[in-house]
Amino acid sequence: MVFGNHDSEDGDLTRLGQLRILRDMPYSLVEAGPPDVHGKGNYVVPIRSPDPSRTQLLTLYFLDSGAYSEGMWDWFGFTPTEYDYLRQSQIDWFLHESSLVPMYERPWKPDTGKDLGDAWKRANQGKKRQTTQRSLVKPNALMFYHIPIQETYSTPDIDPLSNKKLEIGEQLDDKGTPKKNDGFFEKGLLKAVENELGGREVKIVANGHNHLTNSCRRVLGIWFCFNGGSSYSGYGKAGVDRRFRVFNVTDWGETITTYGRTEHGEIIDQIVLVGHGGPTPYEG
Repeated sequence: MVFGNHDSEDGDLTRLGQLRILRDMPYSLVEAGPPDVHGKGNYVVPIRSPDPSRTQLLTLYFLDSGAYSEGMWDWFGFTPTEYDYLRQSQIDWFLHESSLVPMYERPWKPDTGKDLGDAWKRANQGKKRQTTQRSLVKPNALMFYHIPIQETYSTPDIDPLSNKKLEIGEQLDDKGTPKKNDGFFEKGLLKAVENELGGREVKIVANGHNHLTNSCRRVLGIWFCFNGGSSYSGYGKAGVDRRFRVFNVTDWGETITTYGRTEHGEIIDQIVLVGHGGPTPYEG
């Protein structure tokens, strides 16, 4: 869970107050995060293997992109003039958390069928045994924050095999990015690498904010994906079904697929973002 800009507009209930309520809900994993980091709700959720090794196979980063950095007060209350942005303290926090993520031999496989019982047998039925090159690398990571950064709309990567732009879906809103920028893309996302050889640790950034835009675009090896508008309480558009984005992680964290599911159950714009069947990994 991450906060959006409108979550600060709910009367006297602060973000911290909302977090206390959310933490008491069933299955909630939300955390307030360090008090010296900008915002409320900067935290990490590691996804671990089900076997006794408890290997971290996926990392989920959650950041508070804030509400508004500037605005005016008058007799009618506060009128925002600029969206908030990810701050230097969040860049420092993210890079520190990234440095703590353990590397392991990828692709990961359970040691024996005994670890996972019938699930391991079913997963391997019909598969031929093969030798795979493995190396010490951090697990893939997804990141979630509400307000998109400016680089979200940069020129998409070109797949060298198909010579096509790596983007899918539609942009149906204004960009909605903040005017200010502490350099989260260059100083944060591009600096967090898989290992000493490089490679992007964060493969996917998921944003909200725009109520209709449902696009995914890869920029310098990082996918930026919008939800597409799942709420009935926000503005919409005639002829555009409400929808939400699903990320499906398989192959023990190696393959990440996404698609939109509309209010009528239709699956749209399904694409493999990372892993087997996906585009050529970014090199640079």
